[in-house]
Amino acid sequence: QDVCSYLSSPPTQPASPSPDPSFNRWAGHGQSSGASMRHSAPAAKEGDWLFSDRPGPTETENWEYRAPVQTEGPPAGEGRVDFSSQKLLGQLMARYLVLEGEGALLLVDQHAAHERIVYEKLRQDWVNGGVARQGLLIPVTVDLEPQAVTALVRSQTITEQLGFDLEAFGENSIVVRAVPEILAGTNPEDLVRDLADELNVDLETARIDPTHTRILSSVDRFFATAACHSARRFGDHLPEEEQKAILSGLDAIPWAPTCPHGRPVVARFDVRELDGLFGRK
Repeated sequence: QDVCSYLSSPPTQPASPSPDPSFNRWAGHGQSSGASMRHSAPAAKEGDWLFSDRPGPTETENWEYRAPVQTEGPPAGEGRVDFSSQKLLGQLMARYLVLEGEGALLLVDQHAAHERIVYEKLRQDWVNGGVARQGLLIPVTVDLEPQAVTALVRSQTITEQLGFDLEAFGENSIVVRAVPEILAGTNPEDLVRDLADELNVDLETARIDPTHTRILSSVDRFFATAACHSARRFGDHLPEEEQKAILSGLDAIPWAPTCPHGRPVVARFDVRELDGLFGRK
C-alpha cells in the first residue's frame, strides 16, 4: 500500500533565551544563516512554491485560503533532509512529529507535512495525465448556485482529469458519482463545492504550459484546498505507522519547506540552542 493511500484512510485512533543570531531554523536543516527565524516563516526564494509576493498572514487570516504560488522547482538536493532516516521519538501533543537528527531536534508539523504530500501527489497525477478516481457506492447530489453548476459543466474535461464523475441534475444540482481516489475520505459535497468555487472563473484564458508543467491556476488552488481539507488535522493522534508514513511521504516528493499555503513543514532546534536553555556550553 503506497503512502498516499495509507494516509488518505488511516486507522481510527482514539520563556527561553534568544537563539544564536547566526542560526536559521529553516535554512536547509543544518545550514547556517545570517538571521534568526524563531517567529517567522521561511523567506521566499526561487525553487519554492511560496507566497513570494505577499506578506505573512495576519492573526485573523486563514492560511488555507491563500492561493499557492508556483515556481520552477528546487535545485536537486538543495536544503533537503532524509526524514525517514532520522530517529523518530514520537508525537508531541498530537501536533508535531519529533525527530532526533544529527546534532539537532526536528519538529515536523503533521498537518502541513501531510497536506504537502497530498498536494504533490494530486499535482503529479494531473501532470501525468489524470488523477485516479474512486466511484461512490451511493451517488451524492449537491445543491449549488446555477453559475457553479455552469462552471462544472463547462469544465467537464478538467473535472474528469481531476478524478471526478459529475453530472448536472437540473439547473441547481450536481450528481457526484466518483471523486479523486486520494481524497476518497473527504466529504464529496465539500470537494465539489471547493472545485466549483475555483472553476467559477474565466477558464478561457487559462492554459497549460507543458514545457514547465504549469497547471491551471484554478486547478492548482483546488489541489491546495482539497489537500488541506483531507490531510490529517492538527490535534489528531497518529499511530506510529502513520507517523512513519508521513515521513516517508515527505522523502518521496519534491522538497519544499512549506505546505502549499505557506506554513512551515519543519523546524530545527540545534543542540547548542537546547544546551543553552540549561546553561550548558
